[in-house]
Amino acid sequence: MNVVENFFTKSLGMDSKPENIETKKNICTKDLGLDVDNRIFVNQCLIPAYRLLYNAAQNAKKAGKCKFVWISNGKILVRKHIGGKVTKLTSVNDLENL
Repeated sequence: MNVVENFFTKSLGMDSKPENIETKKNICTKDLGLDVDNRIFVNQCLIPAYRLLYNAAQNAKKAGKCKFVWISNGKILVRKHIGGKVTKLTSVNDLENL
């Protein structure tokens, strides 16, 4: 995966920081010099425990416990309501204490 990331980021003239990759919208295979024109989607990778925590946070969002759930630089962030404080989740206990 790292080889793909290095090739990908160097081909687009960006450094390998995830936020820089995510800000470039509509990335296509032609940007990498390939003949086929397919869109490329960039997802952040999470360790399995954080993937489960992220899924639990998404379920809490569906249940109405919080308004926003997102990932930034490998951290799971939650906002209870518009304009509310951003909370970083590190365990299921953090999610229960919202």
